[in-house]
Amino acid sequence: MLNVSAISIRAWLAQQGLPFIEDPSNADMRFLRNQIRARILPVLQQVFPQVRDTFARSATHAAQAQELLHELGEIDLIRTGVADGAGLVIKQLQGMSRARQANLLRHWLKIQFAVQASTVQVVELLDQIAACTTRGHKINIKVGTGFAVRHDEVLTWYNP
Repeated sequence: MLNVSAISIRAWLAQQGLPFIEDPSNADMRFLRNQIRARILPVLQQVFPQVRDTFARSATHAAQAQELLHELGEIDLIRTGVADGAGLVIKQLQGMSRARQANLLRHWLKIQFAVQASTVQVVELLDQIAACTTRGHKINIKVGTGFAVRHDEVLTWYNP
C-alpha cells in the first residue's frame, strides 16, 4: 500500500462505514519511521512527485528478487547439500560464483537452522571457503548463534 495515500485510505474507510483509528505512536518523532514520514517524504514529493509510485514499484521488484533468491537457494541446496540437509559440499560451493555462494549460505542457514548470518560473517565464511584447498584447512567461524565448521569435505553448522 506504499502507493496509496492516507487521504485515499481515509476516504475508502468512510465509504465502508469504518472508523479511522490513529496510532498514537505515529506522532512520536523518536521513531525513525515518523521522522521519514513527516520530514523527508514531503520534501521528496515536492521534488519528485512520483516518489510513492517509484517506492512501491521498487518494493515490488525487491520482493520478486527475494523470491527468486529463495528459489535459487532451494535449487543450489539440493545440488550441493548432503543427504540430510545438514551440510554443504565445499568443492561444489567453490564451483559457484561468490554471489551465488553467499545466497546459498544465507538460504541454508535460514532454512536448516533458523540462523541469520551477518554480512561480516558471510564474507569471512566465503573467504574461508575460497581458501579451503587442502584437507587440513579448518573452518570454524561464529555464524549467528552457532558455528560453521568443516568436517572432512562438508561445511556444517552447529549450536553448542
